[in-house]
Amino acid sequence: GYSNVAIKGGRLYTMGCIGSKNVVWCLNAETGEKIWQYSFDSGYDPQSTPTIEGDFIYTLSAAGILLCLNAQNGELRWTKELVPEYDAVKPYYGFAGSPVVEGSLLILNVNTAGMALQKETGDIVWTSDKPPKEMTFGLTKGTDYMSPVVYSCEGKRYALVSSWKGISSVDVQTGKPLWVYSWECYTGNIVPV
Repeated sequence: GYSNVAIKGGRLYTMGCIGSKNVVWCLNAETGEKIWQYSFDSGYDPQSTPTIEGDFIYTLSAAGILLCLNAQNGELRWTKELVPEYDAVKPYYGFAGSPVVEGSLLILNVNTAGMALQKETGDIVWTSDKPPKEMTFGLTKGTDYMSPVVYSCEGKRYALVSSWKGISSVDVQTGKPLWVYSWECYTGNIVPV
């Protein structure tokens, strides 16, 4: 897989593959010794990095399987499949942005201008429009690969998300757009960092 590592409290969390299964690992950050692992079916190599917050980690597979696991023992708290459950468009190469925790929400770079879920349950709070069908050309479906970036402006919190439309700034609580910086020419190969 292509996941990076997240480290907290002497533990290292990452994702990879064993055969057709995605695996979330928790390792001792000093020794590399396995503390626990959690496996699930997915036909794609993972590309995002786990997000740690409090007692839980959040992982997103390239196929769009979002997990909330107990960081101490790897027990599953909840799971959601973004494509069938929330009508998300899977990027051509699969989901690659990591979930971002913002208060009680998980912000995801999904569809045209993001999606927010309750971090406690995975229930949807808001979503954005799907890219238009005519955006499906070559190696793109109009969705992009970045992790959302959250920032403050005039006392409110916003998230930056990327898609065929450009970089959108949306209110993290409602998903309402503040502004959009449109790409001059969208090629489907834009990967903001």
